[in-house]
Amino acid sequence: MKVLLVTSQVIEDTGSTYRCTTNLYDILLRFKYLGEISICTVKYNGHNSHTKIEKDLQGIVRYGDISFIKKNYIFMSAANKKIIREKIHDVDLVISYGSSYDVYKLANEQNKKFMSFVVSCAWDAYWNHGWKGKILAPYKFLRAHYTIKHSDYVLYVSNKFLQNRYPTNAKYQCGCSNVRIDKLDGSILEKRIDFIDNWDGKELKIATTGAVDVRYKGHEYMLRALYDLKQKGKTNIHYYLLGGGTPAFLQGLVKKYGIESQVHFMGIVPHDEVFATLDKMHLYIQPSLQEGLPRAMVEAMSRGLMCVGANTAAIPELIEKQFVTRRKSSDDIVKILENVTKEQLIEQAKRNFKEAINYEEERLNARRNGFFDKIINDIK
Repeated sequence: MKVLLVTSQVIEDTGSTYRCTTNLYDILLRFKYLGEISICTVKYNGHNSHTKIEKDLQGIVRYGDISFIKKNYIFMSAANKKIIREKIHDVDLVISYGSSYDVYKLANEQNKKFMSFVVSCAWDAYWNHGWKGKILAPYKFLRAHYTIKHSDYVLYVSNKFLQNRYPTNAKYQCGCSNVRIDKLDGSILEKRIDFIDNWDGKELKIATTGAVDVRYKGHEYMLRALYDLKQKGKTNIHYYLLGGGTPAFLQGLVKKYGIESQVHFMGIVPHDEVFATLDKMHLYIQPSLQEGLPRAMVEAMSRGLMCVGANTAAIPELIEKQFVTRRKSSDDIVKILENVTKEQLIEQAKRNFKEAINYEEERLNARRNGFFDKIINDIK
C-alpha cells in the first residue's frame, strides 16, 4: 500500500538522503507499517532554533519520495495544493499530521482514503498565540472539527481529551500516544527511590521540557511561582528549562523577579541525554496552555518523577488530580511546591512509574498496529 503523509514537521535534504528530528523519525517508523511512504513537508533551513536534527531516514523513505512545500500560516497556497494534488494521485491513503482541512479536500477530490493524525487542539494552539491567534482560533477550530468528523480514519494521541473535543464519524479510530518509552526496568524505580531517600531537602530541582520562546508552554507561570516563593523566603528551588529557542522574554522575567541564580536554561538536550538529565531532577512541571498528550510528561513519569501540570488537554489523564493546577495559576504551583515532602515524592514515583508502563513502546505498537491492520484490510 502507498501512503502519503502531509506535515509541516521539517526534514533536511542532504542531497543523498533525508534527516529529521527523533520525534518525527519515530512517527515515520510507525507509519511504515502501513506501506510505502512518501511525504509532503517543509524543508529544514538549518536555522530553526527549536529543532535538533538527529536521525537519518534511510530505509524509511526512499530518496526522491519527499516533496517540499512552503509552510502554511493561514491558507494553503495554490502552489502547495498543486504539489500535494500530484502526490495524492499515486497513493492509496493520505495522512494529515494535524488534520488539515485543505489536505482532506484534496484527498476527497480524488476519492482517496484520508486519515487525521490528531496531535493537539487547534483552538488552544491559536487562542494562546496573541490577538491574531484569537481571531483565527474559531476558524481553525471549525475546520479541524469538520475534517476530523468526516475523516475515514482518525488516530488521536490522547485517550479522552481530543476525542471529546473533536469527535468523529470515522470507520475506525484509535487513541494512542506518540511517546516512545522502551520497556521499563524496575531498577529505574529503585534508583529513583534511593535518590529521594538520600535527598536532604536543601535543594529542589524542577524541570520542564519545551521550546523556551513559545509562550503557550507556560514557563512564565513557574517563574512567577519562584518569585512568590522567594518573597516567602524560600529560595532553594532550582528550575531547569530543557528546550530550544531564544529565551529573551523569559530571561527578562528572570531578571525582573531577581531569580537569576535559580533558573537554568539548558538549551536543546539531545534525545538520548534527556533521561539522564531527568534522573537528576526531583520534580517535573508542565504548565502549558496547549498540548495534546505531552510526551515529555510521560517520559518524566517513566523516570519516577513526581509531576505537576496545568488543566490543559490530556494532562489530567496522566497525573493525580491534586497535582493539576488551574491554567495560568502561579498560586496553585506555589501551594504544591511549598508542601513537597520526601514521602510525597516516593508515593508519586511509584504511582507515575506504574502509569508510564501503559505507554511502553511495545504496548502502544500493538494497539496502533491493530488499528493500522483494520485500515489496510479496509483499503484492500
